[in-house]
Amino acid sequence: MISTGQQRYMLLSNVTTGISPYIPGANFNDLTFYFVGTGTISGGTVVIEEADWDVLNSGTMPGGAWGQVTTVPPAGFSAGATQAVHLQRGAYGAVRVNITSPLTGGGTVTVTARGQD
Repeated sequence: MISTGQQRYMLLSNVTTGISPYIPGANFNDLTFYFVGTGTISGGTVVIEEADWDVLNSGTMPGGAWGQVTTVPPAGFSAGATQAVHLQRGAYGAVRVNITSPLTGGGTVTVTARGQD
């Protein structure tokens, strides 16, 4: 049997706003986020963020130290579409999804992530 070395995370489920739990980015060489829409999504702002977190020396996350990695256009996952976002290899301490402006149009989004070590 081949080991895939992958982990899957459920981050947000059928929401129009919210901040996902963080993923320890240092665990992975490759990280992909999957955004799946339900219904029509006509607006809103969704970002993937990172924080500098030293998992080996600190058990607490920095509160306001999150920075934007990329913006994910909601039109890409409207009406049941799936949009995959692949992060470039980097030395991420922690990553999360933040809907900084609520989704509009009546639809919702579910976000999962898959990491490859």
